[in-house]
Amino acid sequence: STHISDLPSNALDVSADGSLVAVATSSSECLVISAENNNIVYRLKHKKPVTAVAFSKVPSSMGTKASIILATGSDDKIIRVWRLPSVSNPQNATEETVRIPWKQFAGHFDGVTDVAFHPLIESLLVSSSHDNLIIGWDLDRESPVRFRLVGHTGSVFKTKFSANGSLL
Repeated sequence: STHISDLPSNALDVSADGSLVAVATSSSECLVISAENNNIVYRLKHKKPVTAVAFSKVPSSMGTKASIILATGSDDKIIRVWRLPSVSNPQNATEETVRIPWKQFAGHFDGVTDVAFHPLIESLLVSSSHDNLIIGWDLDRESPVRFRLVGHTGSVFKTKFSANGSLL
């Protein structure tokens, strides 16, 4: 069993139902851990250190009903979106490496610093980066860039929506 406090973490988030904790590690992995027993349930890979994680807080109608949507960002400049099967019985969950992300977005010119889902619109994800950009991604569109916010004069370290989603 892995204790979360023992992990070198760049970021972490808790799933909406409280059953899973995603930990962005200094290695090229995001560990998804059962909150019930601290067992690693999933290992999600990037090519460089994972720097950002965010669970969608909106119940997912994307894909199968029993899925949890998690976004990860990395120093590899890539955002990956993972559709994870719900862990119906976390006590019996076994570790699994999910090799293929559901979606993958490339648009930053430097490492990703944060990712955040819109609190009401399940298909809207934003990312920030050391490239001074915030990019809005649409998970439902073939051309995924919904918007780019420019004008920052340095790295953007954090992105967050207001509770009702009206402000970023």
